[in-house]
Amino acid sequence: MKNIRVNMTQLEVTTEEIPAGQELIGGRCLTAKILNQEVSPGIDPLSADAKLVIATGPLAGTNASSVGRLTIGAKSPMTHGIKESNVGGPAGQKIDRLGIRSIIIEGCPADDSMYVLYLSPDNYSLEKADDLKGLKNNDTATRLRDKTNGKVTVVSIGLGGERRWKSAAITCTDKDGRCSRHAGRGGLGSVMGAKGLKAIVIDDKGAPRVPLKNKDLFRKTQKQFAELVKTDPQIQEMSTMGTPGLIDAVRELGSMPVFNYGSEPLEGIENINGEALMKLGQERGGSMDPCMPGCLVGCSIVFNDADGNHVTSSYEYETIAMMGTNLGITDPDVVAQFDRIIDDIGIDSIELGSAIGVAASAGRIKMGDADGVYKLLEEIEQGTEFGTVLGNGVVETATHLGVDRIPAFKGQAMPAHDARVTKTTGVTYFTSPQGADHTAGLSYEDPLGTEGQVDRSLKMQIFCAMADALGLCILAAPSDPTRLLVYLRGLIKGRYGINISANQLFEIGKETLRQELKFNQGTDIETAHAYPNFVREEKLAPLSTVFDIDQEGMDHDLIFSQLKEMAQEEDAKWKNGKCSGTMYGGDPKIFEMIGRAFELYTHVNVLQRDLCPSQTKFESEIIAMTLDFLNARAVKDHHPQDKPCGVIGTGGTDSIICAVLAHRNKFRDERGIARPEMIMAHTAHTAFRKGAQYFGVKLIEAPVDPQTTLVDMDFVRDHINDNTILLVGSAGNYPYGTIDPIDELSDLALKHDIGFHVDGCLGGFILPWGEQLGYDIPPFDFRVPGVTSISADTHKYAYGPKGTSVVVYRDKSFRKYQYTTNPEWVGGTYVSPGIGGSRSGGIIAATWAVMVTLGKEGYLERARRIFETAFTMQKSVTRHPELRLMGSPTFCFSFTSNEFDIYHLNDFMKDRGWRFNGQQYPSAIHMCVTGPQTQPGLPEEFDRDLTEAVAYAKNPARSIAKSGAMYGGQGSKSMVEHNDMEMIRDIMIEYQDDCLEQPDD
Repeated sequence: MKNIRVNMTQLEVTTEEIPAGQELIGGRCLTAKILNQEVSPGIDPLSADAKLVIATGPLAGTNASSVGRLTIGAKSPMTHGIKESNVGGPAGQKIDRLGIRSIIIEGCPADDSMYVLYLSPDNYSLEKADDLKGLKNNDTATRLRDKTNGKVTVVSIGLGGERRWKSAAITCTDKDGRCSRHAGRGGLGSVMGAKGLKAIVIDDKGAPRVPLKNKDLFRKTQKQFAELVKTDPQIQEMSTMGTPGLIDAVRELGSMPVFNYGSEPLEGIENINGEALMKLGQERGGSMDPCMPGCLVGCSIVFNDADGNHVTSSYEYETIAMMGTNLGITDPDVVAQFDRIIDDIGIDSIELGSAIGVAASAGRIKMGDADGVYKLLEEIEQGTEFGTVLGNGVVETATHLGVDRIPAFKGQAMPAHDARVTKTTGVTYFTSPQGADHTAGLSYEDPLGTEGQVDRSLKMQIFCAMADALGLCILAAPSDPTRLLVYLRGLIKGRYGINISANQLFEIGKETLRQELKFNQGTDIETAHAYPNFVREEKLAPLSTVFDIDQEGMDHDLIFSQLKEMAQEEDAKWKNGKCSGTMYGGDPKIFEMIGRAFELYTHVNVLQRDLCPSQTKFESEIIAMTLDFLNARAVKDHHPQDKPCGVIGTGGTDSIICAVLAHRNKFRDERGIARPEMIMAHTAHTAFRKGAQYFGVKLIEAPVDPQTTLVDMDFVRDHINDNTILLVGSAGNYPYGTIDPIDELSDLALKHDIGFHVDGCLGGFILPWGEQLGYDIPPFDFRVPGVTSISADTHKYAYGPKGTSVVVYRDKSFRKYQYTTNPEWVGGTYVSPGIGGSRSGGIIAATWAVMVTLGKEGYLERARRIFETAFTMQKSVTRHPELRLMGSPTFCFSFTSNEFDIYHLNDFMKDRGWRFNGQQYPSAIHMCVTGPQTQPGLPEEFDRDLTEAVAYAKNPARSIAKSGAMYGGQGSKSMVEHNDMEMIRDIMIEYQDDCLEQPDD
């Protein structure tokens, strides 16, 4: 697949290949991404710096039903923001078959000449076409078909686009060659006109069929959807009556506009509803046609006049409402003729109907006066002064006439779904990056309610954005939307061989909205007539309703609905108990307690001690409880002069690097060690490496025994010298959960009178309870006399909120060396206990609340269930001779295999919903057992899945496993085994850059 770049300044066409891995990025998502990357949001949309992007969906060329819509995107001259308008017909299908994913049109000709872009399998070229200037759409298409083989598809602009009118549409011929399909909203035809591009001619004759990875699956998916179309009532109604089938229902609510967005009684509406038009079609030889080949829904009304002559092929509800009832006209033949004229001129019928409605209310014509409308259409075609005003849309029309009741959101006319009735859609008008566009998120569910409308709008906006990105026609949606997702997943896997989940499909929609909102941040879209006051003030009959969802609350609700949706999706990944570590308690009651406590102190800064004495209480009691759990009372037995103490930090890394800092400073100041060194096992947490890097400490890493995973004590002993300030031991280490020989390391620390830090970040708040329960856990805390400091994370097995950890010292003479003091600062005397200055009072208060509530009995009972589960799961591992436990672990364990690549096993378990952590040197899988794993049945499910995974790993489906080793994520085994560490570091930096990229919205 390739992108086509059309430079209208240089008059040249170039191509560029789509990067690998971007097969599914298309349609509205792709246009938004390209505009964000290549266009400054502040540009004039009709300038040479602006760009017009035309993009297909990833399934268009397959001719599968309802997935061939074409997206056109640009900065809108009407809304001043990003705009997407999509269109049916065969254009998208043919472009895809030519191997083109997008057409990027940039620059402007040096003169006012017009050009045609020709696309065929062996030709991408621009030709001058000044002979087409001033032609309407039908004449343009006819000339271009006569010039070619007659079966081409034409994308063109009419008079509106040439004249740069803000309501100008882009027109596509349908399967019968008629100019009936329109990307109407937002004035994108004027952008195409400003580029000097009159038309695009698409000829796919001779193009190969699009390749399918799995033809059988693709055909099976199509067949299943065909059966669904035959029986689904929602699709069947669309197939028999098209969008006018909505008229009776929406008119009953008052949503269908009458007399310039009023709702007064109007005689004759029954003449233009779905049943009436269906009957006329049967009498006159009309039909319900698919707008593009392969569509099984066929909801496009081909409307003939009384003599059986064709009038229009896209007789839609919105045109009937805006050019009909909104102007007080209910004659279906008259409205159809209006539609034909408007299509030929090439402007948006919604925008024009709104503008004429304002003109009628201002007295330029009478409501219900069809002849008056015809005269205005003549003015538009002739380009008179007032015709130009109408062609520039409702805001300009109202301004010209001195009318302040302007039915527009963000500069664009409200379509034929009144925000006062369909309040979900009203929220969409207010919040969508597209302005007043019903295709951005339309819903009539609970139309008059005020609760849940923001959340419903957001979901609809995500769905519609996803559909537009995939080229999906939303009129093909069945009653059960899950059937549509199954259809899309089957097509995608059949064409590309890519498995995609429902969440991933919706993520495409979310990413599309993020990109659009990001672009709009640099525009003045909100100043382009933000919204009409009358929808909040004028009651709409017959239900006497207004749009009464608060603007400020709407913004807040939108934010929280997004947070809620994301949180629910993410929580589902660990609540099933199949996630290693990460969520240590998993208890909703604890989460509720954390939330309540945090809410009371969310605004508090612990730095301001005089304003928040409560924080001194919370912090001191957390430290006291931690010292108690770690047996600090034993210090008086071996160091009676010492007084144990501690500091609360923001996490395990904070605790660890503070301990490194304290020991460096103490031994520098008290012993004059200028080149400090510390020794640790290779398995110690990498935060020690960070501390060494930050504070200029030479790090010496000791090897570990590959079987026991314990540190090589001879190596440690041999590397202690006069510069050694600190030894490090883990209880237990993160990779394997095993406990270093703390007593032996302690003896060395005492012998050489140096520091000894025990990293209990992972095990500090659970190993003490395991010992009490009778498990074989050696002393690792202050009962061991050589220990000078211990780190223990309260946000792990103390079940506090994320972002708290405690580092405790044997004596205050260590702790003071991690302090920062500055008595000379002009801002006042300053002292800070750790790396951070300001700290969250909410996190500390919530940690205190959890610890005092659970108490020793609460911690003991939770530990009992965790240890029992961990050892049960370890038995499942040892039951397989192909697997080997790493060392002698407890609550946290790791296993590997000498017979196969363990990552193949991980791949299988991942497909079963398990989320383990991959490890390296050697390749292994890490499982840290937490509260969620203790739910009934999980160990048994682990045992069953593991048995099948072992069998799979012996004969995997692919030679290279998909998963690998990356802390906090998923790496690749090929990356891990690559010997070029600098290359790997570069990849890791790029990964971190991506994670920290500025938000798109």
